[in-house]
Amino acid sequence: TRLKRPAEAMAALADFDDAWTSDVTYRYWQRLLRGQALEALDRPDEAVLAYEDALQIAPSAEAPRIALVAGQVKRHRQTEAAAQLAAIEATPDPVVDPWWSYRDGDARFFHARLDALREMSRR
Repeated sequence: TRLKRPAEAMAALADFDDAWTSDVTYRYWQRLLRGQALEALDRPDEAVLAYEDALQIAPSAEAPRIALVAGQVKRHRQTEAAAQLAAIEATPDPVVDPWWSYRDGDARFFHARLDALREMSRR
């Protein structure tokens, strides 16, 4: 999507199957990125569904809610946008959004894997 090739992004994302991974963060990313690609393809109703699916995985996440607000404003649906803003404001702390770890990729596992290696070396 960042390369301005949303059709290619959709092709890759459409093949994703939840059965391939138990990593809920990865599943969340797939839905969020799918929403972005659908928006870029001017398929806003489907994008909304993708963002709502992401919220099913991470209910306190801000990224899909912000995307929903922006999409509703773009479509001149101020009431729906205001409802999403209210939901953001009502989200109790701590807010947990897996999107924040996206740039880390597999490095997000570094500390857990390092701890596991240390434990293995003690045996």
